[in-house]
Amino acid sequence: WRLRKVEKKKLLIFPAGTEIAFEILNALKYSKFVEIYGGTSADDHSEFVYKRLVKGFPYIEDPGFLDFLNQVIRENGIDCVYPAHDSASVLFSEHRDEIQAQVIIAEPFTTTVCRSKAETYRYLSEYDFIPKTYPDAESIESYPVFVKPSVGQGSKGACKIGSRRELEETLETDKDLVICEYLPGMEYTSDCFTDRNGKLLVCKFRDRERIRSGIAVRSRLSLIHISEPTRQGLQKNSTHDSISKVHGSFRSSWIRVDIISCWKSPPEYRARWACPGTVESTFRC
Repeated sequence: WRLRKVEKKKLLIFPAGTEIAFEILNALKYSKFVEIYGGTSADDHSEFVYKRLVKGFPYIEDPGFLDFLNQVIRENGIDCVYPAHDSASVLFSEHRDEIQAQVIIAEPFTTTVCRSKAETYRYLSEYDFIPKTYPDAESIESYPVFVKPSVGQGSKGACKIGSRRELEETLETDKDLVICEYLPGMEYTSDCFTDRNGKLLVCKFRDRERIRSGIAVRSRLSLIHISEPTRQGLQKNSTHDSISKVHGSFRSSWIRVDIISCWKSPPEYRARWACPGTVESTFRC
């Protein structure tokens, strides 16, 4: 018998210089079934790590972006495109029928809801782990509160607000902010992996020891000592019910829930939700 030659799928990761892109690259670079290309609009670290890098992409908001992308797809025989930034995920999802390769992304409803913290909170509003949010300064009962852009990433523009005057000054510069209750405490991540039907297969906790641009770049597995009722609440609120709702409309194989322990007796735990390629939103559980 003869060994059959394996035909590799050509995969384009864009933008190639994000932390998400490097994670995709590291997960697939040794696969014999994939040939990886990177695409970038900027001079960044991607030129040092990709064997095949296409530079000179327009920015995604430029009118010629999709034409340039399709030209790259045709010239390099690209089979699949993998967006590696929140805004790129939304754009690729909305224009997937115009892109001349398979796009590895959820449908527009999922990416649009997950791109907006306000929409994410609204979508999951029936659950008790949702933190309290305020429509304006008049509705706030006590300070501090926490504000963050509805659309954004990497903790940019997020800050703790200690008074009404400070809040009003902040809202003058940016009105598209989500005002939330302040959630103090240490922070952990719970990585939850589900099957295609939304059944939870794995749920592991780890410390978020070092964070860069909102991403934990150093962490280790952790045992969180919590009571059994609290543990059951975490499993129900942060994984099973919520993931079931997500899989009712969303299409995603894994969910990350960041746990924040609050120094109370007994301790409370809060969760921050993130789907692949989306912004994070903080929740209480």
